[in-house]
Amino acid sequence: MSVSLSVTKDSDSEEIIRFMLSLQDRAIKFSTLRLSLVNASGNRIDCNQEEFWFDDGSESKELKFIFTKDKLMAMKKSYLPDDILSLYWEWAFSEGVISEKIEDVQYACANFQCNFDTQNVSNEKMMHIPYAFNYNLKSLYDENFLCDVQIKTNNRTFNAHKVILSASSSVFKAMFSNDMKEKDSSTVNIEDLSDDTISGMLHFIYTARMENLTWESASDFYVAADKYALLGLKNICSSYLEDNISPNNACQVLLLSDFHADDDLKSSVQEYILENIKDSIKSDGWKLLIETNAKLAVETLCLQHEEV
Repeated sequence: MSVSLSVTKDSDSEEIIRFMLSLQDRAIKFSTLRLSLVNASGNRIDCNQEEFWFDDGSESKELKFIFTKDKLMAMKKSYLPDDILSLYWEWAFSEGVISEKIEDVQYACANFQCNFDTQNVSNEKMMHIPYAFNYNLKSLYDENFLCDVQIKTNNRTFNAHKVILSASSSVFKAMFSNDMKEKDSSTVNIEDLSDDTISGMLHFIYTARMENLTWESASDFYVAADKYALLGLKNICSSYLEDNISPNNACQVLLLSDFHADDDLKSSVQEYILENIKDSIKSDGWKLLIETNAKLAVETLCLQHEEV
Protein backbone atom coordinates (compact mmCIF):
# COMPACT_ATOMS: atom_id res chain seq x y z
CA MET A 1 0.00 0.00 0.00
CA SER A 2 1.37 3.43 -0.91
CA VAL A 3 0.19 6.69 0.65
CA SER A 4 0.19 10.24 -0.72
CA LEU A 5 -0.82 13.38 1.19
CA SER A 6 -2.64 16.47 -0.04
CA VAL A 7 -4.24 19.54 1.54
CA THR A 8 -7.48 20.94 0.10
CA LYS A 9 -10.00 23.55 1.20
CA ASP A 10 -13.60 22.66 1.90
CA SER A 11 -16.68 24.87 1.54
CA ASP A 12 -15.86 26.60 4.83
CA SER A 13 -12.32 27.35 3.64
CA GLU A 14 -10.87 24.92 6.17
CA GLU A 15 -7.73 23.17 4.99
CA ILE A 16 -8.47 19.46 5.05
CA ILE A 17 -5.65 16.91 5.11
CA ARG A 18 -6.35 13.96 2.84
CA PHE A 19 -4.47 10.72 2.25
CA MET A 20 -4.76 8.77 -0.98
CA LEU A 21 -4.22 5.07 -0.30
CA SER A 22 -3.16 3.18 -3.42
CA LEU A 23 -3.25 -0.60 -3.61
CA GLN A 24 -0.04 -2.31 -4.73
CA ASP A 25 -1.20 -5.92 -4.45
CA ARG A 26 -4.41 -6.62 -6.38
CA ALA A 27 -4.94 -9.86 -4.45
CA ILE A 28 -5.96 -7.81 -1.41
CA LYS A 29 -9.74 -7.66 -0.98
CA PHE A 30 -10.10 -6.04 2.43
CA SER A 31 -7.99 -3.89 4.71
CA THR A 32 -8.25 -2.32 8.14
CA LEU A 33 -6.28 0.74 9.17
CA ARG A 34 -5.54 2.46 12.45
CA LEU A 35 -3.77 5.81 12.18
CA SER A 36 -2.18 7.56 15.15
CA LEU A 37 -0.39 10.88 15.56
CA VAL A 38 2.87 10.77 17.51
CA ASN A 39 3.11 13.88 19.70
CA ALA A 40 6.16 15.67 21.07
CA SER A 41 6.29 13.31 24.05
CA GLY A 42 6.38 10.27 21.79
CA ASN A 43 2.87 9.20 22.77
CA ARG A 44 0.40 7.99 20.16
CA ILE A 45 -2.93 9.78 19.81
CA ASP A 46 -5.60 7.68 18.09
CA CYS A 47 -6.94 9.53 15.06
CA ASN A 48 -8.60 7.42 12.37
CA GLN A 49 -9.78 3.83 12.35
CA GLU A 50 -11.15 2.69 9.00
CA GLU A 51 -12.09 -0.37 6.96
CA PHE A 52 -11.70 -0.57 3.18
CA TRP A 53 -13.09 -3.07 0.68
CA PHE A 54 -11.29 -3.51 -2.64
CA ASP A 55 -13.47 -6.30 -4.03
CA ASP A 56 -15.25 -3.79 -6.29
CA GLY A 57 -12.19 -3.45 -8.50
CA SER A 58 -11.06 -0.12 -7.05
CA GLU A 59 -7.34 0.33 -6.48
CA SER A 60 -7.35 3.45 -4.31
CA LYS A 61 -9.27 4.90 -1.38
CA GLU A 62 -9.30 8.36 0.16
CA LEU A 63 -8.90 8.97 3.88
CA LYS A 64 -9.79 12.30 5.49
CA PHE A 65 -7.52 13.02 8.46
CA ILE A 66 -9.37 13.72 11.69
CA PHE A 67 -7.33 16.90 12.28
CA THR A 68 -7.44 19.88 9.91
CA LYS A 69 -4.28 21.84 9.15
CA ASP A 70 -5.49 24.68 11.38
CA LYS A 71 -6.01 22.30 14.29
CA LEU A 72 -2.51 20.92 13.90
CA MET A 73 -1.03 24.40 13.75
CA ALA A 74 -3.00 25.44 16.83
CA MET A 75 -1.38 22.57 18.73
CA LYS A 76 1.97 22.96 16.99
CA LYS A 77 4.14 22.54 20.08
CA SER A 78 2.58 19.22 20.89
CA TYR A 79 1.61 17.85 17.47
CA LEU A 80 4.32 19.31 15.19
CA PRO A 81 7.62 19.22 17.11
CA ASP A 82 10.40 20.70 14.96
CA ASP A 83 7.72 21.32 12.29
CA ILE A 84 7.45 17.58 11.66
CA LEU A 85 4.19 15.62 11.47
CA SER A 86 4.83 12.08 12.72
CA LEU A 87 2.21 9.43 11.98
CA TYR A 88 2.04 5.79 13.04
CA TRP A 89 0.23 3.48 10.61
CA GLU A 90 -1.12 0.04 11.52
CA TRP A 91 -2.45 -2.12 8.69
CA ALA A 92 -4.04 -5.53 8.36
CA PHE A 93 -4.87 -7.10 5.00
CA SER A 94 -7.02 -9.97 3.79
CA GLU A 95 -7.11 -11.69 0.41
CA GLY A 96 -10.63 -12.97 1.01
CA VAL A 97 -11.99 -16.44 1.68
CA ILE A 98 -9.36 -19.09 2.38
CA SER A 99 -11.47 -22.21 2.16
CA GLU A 100 -15.15 -23.08 2.00
CA LYS A 101 -14.90 -26.88 2.15
CA ILE A 102 -15.67 -29.03 5.19
CA GLU A 103 -12.34 -30.27 6.51
CA ASP A 104 -13.60 -32.81 9.03
CA VAL A 105 -16.85 -34.08 10.56
CA GLN A 106 -17.05 -36.16 13.74
CA TYR A 107 -20.15 -37.61 15.37
CA ALA A 108 -20.84 -38.39 19.04
CA CYS A 109 -17.47 -37.04 20.03
CA ALA A 110 -17.16 -35.05 23.24
CA ASN A 111 -13.80 -33.54 22.30
CA PHE A 112 -14.16 -32.07 18.83
CA GLN A 113 -10.93 -31.68 16.92
CA CYS A 114 -10.43 -29.94 13.60
CA ASN A 115 -7.60 -31.23 11.41
CA PHE A 116 -7.34 -28.07 9.32
CA ASP A 117 -3.68 -27.48 8.49
CA THR A 118 -2.77 -23.85 9.16
CA GLN A 119 0.99 -24.14 8.73
CA ASN A 120 0.92 -22.81 5.20
CA VAL A 121 -1.66 -20.09 5.81
CA SER A 122 -0.31 -16.56 6.26
CA ASN A 123 -1.25 -14.42 9.25
CA GLU A 124 -2.99 -11.95 6.95
CA LYS A 125 -5.28 -14.65 5.59
CA MET A 126 -6.12 -15.88 9.07
CA MET A 127 -7.13 -12.36 10.12
CA HIS A 128 -10.62 -12.06 11.54
CA ILE A 129 -12.43 -9.25 9.80
CA PRO A 130 -13.46 -6.63 12.40
CA TYR A 131 -16.53 -5.62 10.42
CA ALA A 132 -17.97 -9.13 10.57
CA PHE A 133 -17.14 -9.40 14.27
CA ASN A 134 -18.85 -6.11 15.08
CA TYR A 135 -21.84 -7.14 12.99
CA ASN A 136 -22.17 -10.34 15.01
CA LEU A 137 -21.88 -8.45 18.28
CA LYS A 138 -24.60 -6.04 17.18
CA SER A 139 -26.82 -9.00 16.28
CA LEU A 140 -26.48 -10.35 19.82
CA TYR A 141 -27.57 -6.96 21.14
CA ASP A 142 -30.44 -6.48 18.69
CA GLU A 143 -31.80 -9.97 19.33
CA ASN A 144 -31.33 -9.79 23.14
CA PHE A 145 -29.48 -13.09 22.86
CA LEU A 146 -28.06 -14.39 26.18
CA CYS A 147 -28.18 -10.93 27.74
CA ASP A 148 -27.32 -11.03 31.44
CA VAL A 149 -27.62 -7.41 32.56
CA GLN A 150 -30.15 -4.60 32.21
CA ILE A 151 -29.22 -0.93 31.94
CA LYS A 152 -32.10 1.04 33.43
CA THR A 153 -32.74 4.76 32.97
CA ASN A 154 -35.69 6.74 34.26
CA ASN A 155 -37.80 5.72 31.27
CA ARG A 156 -36.25 2.74 29.47
CA THR A 157 -34.49 -0.57 29.98
CA PHE A 158 -31.66 -1.78 27.73
CA ASN A 159 -30.50 -5.41 27.69
CA ALA A 160 -26.77 -6.03 27.39
CA HIS A 161 -23.92 -8.44 28.17
CA LYS A 162 -21.63 -8.00 31.17
CA VAL A 163 -18.61 -9.43 29.37
CA ILE A 164 -18.95 -7.05 26.41
CA LEU A 165 -19.49 -4.02 28.64
CA SER A 166 -16.47 -5.07 30.73
CA ALA A 167 -14.26 -5.50 27.67
CA SER A 168 -15.15 -2.00 26.49
CA SER A 169 -15.10 -0.09 29.76
CA SER A 170 -12.85 -0.37 32.81
CA VAL A 171 -15.67 1.20 34.83
CA PHE A 172 -18.14 -1.54 33.90
CA LYS A 173 -15.41 -4.12 34.48
CA ALA A 174 -14.91 -2.82 38.01
CA MET A 175 -18.67 -2.89 38.62
CA PHE A 176 -18.99 -6.54 37.66
CA SER A 177 -15.76 -7.87 39.17
CA ASN A 178 -15.16 -5.93 42.40
CA ASP A 179 -17.20 -5.84 45.59
CA MET A 180 -19.82 -3.51 44.21
CA LYS A 181 -23.58 -3.95 44.23
CA GLU A 182 -23.67 -4.57 40.46
CA LYS A 183 -21.41 -7.66 40.77
CA ASP A 184 -24.21 -9.93 41.95
CA SER A 185 -27.01 -7.96 40.34
CA SER A 186 -28.46 -8.10 36.87
CA THR A 187 -29.31 -4.40 36.88
CA VAL A 188 -27.31 -1.18 36.46
CA ASN A 189 -29.24 2.01 37.17
CA ILE A 190 -28.15 5.12 35.26
CA GLU A 191 -30.32 8.11 36.06
CA ASP A 192 -28.02 10.98 35.09
CA LEU A 193 -27.89 10.23 31.34
CA SER A 194 -30.73 10.47 28.82
CA ASP A 195 -32.26 7.48 27.05
CA ASP A 196 -30.81 8.60 23.71
CA THR A 197 -27.35 8.94 25.22
CA ILE A 198 -27.43 5.44 26.75
CA SER A 199 -28.77 4.00 23.49
CA GLY A 200 -26.00 5.67 21.47
CA MET A 201 -23.33 4.64 23.97
CA LEU A 202 -24.40 0.99 23.76
CA HIS A 203 -24.48 1.22 19.98
CA PHE A 204 -20.85 2.37 20.05
CA ILE A 205 -19.83 -0.40 22.47
CA TYR A 206 -21.28 -3.07 20.19
CA THR A 207 -20.25 -1.60 16.82
CA ALA A 208 -17.26 0.71 17.48
CA ARG A 209 -19.09 3.27 15.34
CA MET A 210 -20.67 6.64 16.02
CA GLU A 211 -22.59 8.37 13.25
CA ASN A 212 -24.78 11.44 12.72
CA LEU A 213 -23.34 13.43 15.58
CA THR A 214 -24.75 16.84 16.43
CA TRP A 215 -23.33 19.46 18.77
CA GLU A 216 -25.75 18.47 21.53
CA SER A 217 -25.30 14.72 21.14
CA ALA A 218 -21.50 15.01 20.93
CA SER A 219 -21.52 16.93 24.23
CA ASP A 220 -23.78 14.32 25.85
CA PHE A 221 -21.76 11.37 24.54
CA TYR A 222 -18.55 13.07 25.69
CA VAL A 223 -19.90 13.17 29.26
CA ALA A 224 -20.99 9.51 29.07
CA ALA A 225 -17.67 8.42 27.56
CA ASP A 226 -15.72 10.15 30.30
CA LYS A 227 -17.90 8.66 33.03
CA TYR A 228 -17.52 5.09 31.72
CA ALA A 229 -13.94 5.37 30.40
CA LEU A 230 -14.85 4.79 26.75
CA LEU A 231 -11.71 6.38 25.33
CA GLY A 232 -12.55 5.78 21.68
CA LEU A 233 -15.94 7.45 22.00
CA LYS A 234 -14.44 10.30 24.01
CA ASN A 235 -11.85 10.96 21.29
CA ILE A 236 -14.53 10.99 18.59
CA CYS A 237 -16.68 13.46 20.51
CA SER A 238 -13.71 15.63 21.45
CA SER A 239 -12.65 15.85 17.80
CA TYR A 240 -16.19 16.69 16.71
CA LEU A 241 -16.43 19.51 19.26
CA GLU A 242 -13.05 20.88 18.18
CA ASP A 243 -13.97 20.71 14.50
CA ASN A 244 -17.25 22.55 15.08
CA ILE A 245 -16.11 25.16 17.56
CA SER A 246 -17.18 28.79 17.12
CA PRO A 247 -17.10 31.98 19.21
CA ASN A 248 -20.68 31.23 20.29
CA ASN A 249 -20.00 27.77 21.71
CA ALA A 250 -16.29 27.87 22.60
CA CYS A 251 -16.96 28.73 26.24
CA GLN A 252 -19.31 25.77 26.58
CA VAL A 253 -16.53 23.46 25.42
CA LEU A 254 -14.10 25.18 27.77
CA LEU A 255 -16.38 24.57 30.75
CA LEU A 256 -16.92 20.97 29.65
CA SER A 257 -13.20 20.22 29.20
CA ASP A 258 -12.27 21.89 32.49
CA PHE A 259 -14.92 19.99 34.44
CA HIS A 260 -13.72 16.67 33.02
CA ALA A 261 -10.01 17.55 33.40
CA ASP A 262 -9.37 17.13 29.67
CA ASP A 263 -6.18 19.18 29.33
CA ASP A 264 -5.76 18.60 25.59
CA LEU A 265 -9.26 19.77 24.70
CA LYS A 266 -9.07 22.61 27.21
CA SER A 267 -5.78 23.89 25.79
CA SER A 268 -7.11 23.73 22.24
CA VAL A 269 -10.27 25.67 23.16
CA GLN A 270 -8.34 28.31 25.08
CA GLU A 271 -6.09 28.88 22.08
CA TYR A 272 -9.17 29.26 19.87
CA ILE A 273 -10.76 31.77 22.26
CA LEU A 274 -7.59 33.87 22.36
CA GLU A 275 -7.29 33.79 18.58
CA ASN A 276 -10.91 35.01 18.33
CA ILE A 277 -10.96 37.06 21.50
CA LYS A 278 -13.09 39.96 20.23
CA ASP A 279 -15.95 37.74 19.11
CA SER A 280 -15.59 35.33 22.03
CA ILE A 281 -15.98 37.89 24.82
CA LYS A 282 -19.09 39.32 23.16
CA SER A 283 -20.85 35.96 23.18
CA ASP A 284 -23.50 34.76 25.63
CA GLY A 285 -21.19 31.86 26.40
CA TRP A 286 -18.55 34.23 27.77
CA LYS A 287 -21.14 35.86 30.03
CA LEU A 288 -22.10 32.41 31.31
CA LEU A 289 -18.43 31.58 31.86
CA ILE A 290 -17.94 34.74 33.95
CA GLU A 291 -21.01 33.91 36.03
CA THR A 292 -20.24 30.23 36.63
CA ASN A 293 -16.44 30.02 36.60
CA ALA A 294 -14.76 33.43 36.66
CA LYS A 295 -11.47 31.83 37.67
CA LEU A 296 -11.38 29.84 34.41
CA ALA A 297 -12.12 32.99 32.40
CA VAL A 298 -9.24 34.83 34.09
CA GLU A 299 -6.95 31.84 33.57
CA THR A 300 -7.74 31.89 29.85
CA LEU A 301 -7.10 35.63 29.50
CA CYS A 302 -3.81 35.34 31.39
CA LEU A 303 -2.55 32.90 28.78
CA GLN A 304 -2.60 35.77 26.27
CA HIS A 305 -0.12 37.73 28.38
CA GLU A 306 2.08 34.66 28.86
CA GLU A 307 2.38 34.26 25.09
CA VAL A 308 3.41 37.91 24.75
